[in-house]
Amino acid sequence: MGSMKRQRGRNHDGQRRRRGDGLRRCLGCGKTLAPSVLLRLTVSGEAELKVDVARKMGGRGAHVCYHGPCIEAAFRKRRLARLLRVKRLDAKPDVIVEQAREQLLALAQWRLSRVRLMGKIVTRSSRIVEAMSAGDLVYLVVVGGILKKDASLLATALNRGIPIYKIASFASEGLSSPLEDNGPGLLGLRLGATAASLEQVLKNLVGIPNA
Repeated sequence: MGSMKRQRGRNHDGQRRRRGDGLRRCLGCGKTLAPSVLLRLTVSGEAELKVDVARKMGGRGAHVCYHGPCIEAAFRKRRLARLLRVKRLDAKPDVIVEQAREQLLALAQWRLSRVRLMGKIVTRSSRIVEAMSAGDLVYLVVVGGILKKDASLLATALNRGIPIYKIASFASEGLSSPLEDNGPGLLGLRLGATAASLEQVLKNLVGIPNA
């Protein structure tokens, strides 16, 4: 019977549980979701509200969906302050939204550079079409803006149900763009775990309200 017991720190499959694997509840809508789809907020030693998109900051945290209504609801009736155990929070929802957008964009660009190193990015239109035909394309990323030469390709992707995401110009310091001259263009992402983690960041970025 002893051998049947689940070891501490491991899940039902015997694999080691990682920190942050548990579900979190959105302070706005009350839904219980995976941490990767929620925005984490925490406070500094001076009770300053901090946005923690990468979920690496220490301290007590609160979680909200990336949608505007949930972020706004977290500030009502001192919900956020009570959960974080501070008397007062001077931050406003629109400031939190802007900081979250900036951090998400930086994280998306960093993960794009990682995907590029792993050879999972296709940049030429002809190769994107080939990957699409082979069923090896999981989604597309429009960087900066849509070029006329890519319009028909994007239309084909939409007809095939391939997700399309948009991000601003690739301008993170220290990271090289997958595109020539750091200009606008189209990226195709192949199957892979790193591409999947990047897609969740892009989904969260889409959920953030416009400024």
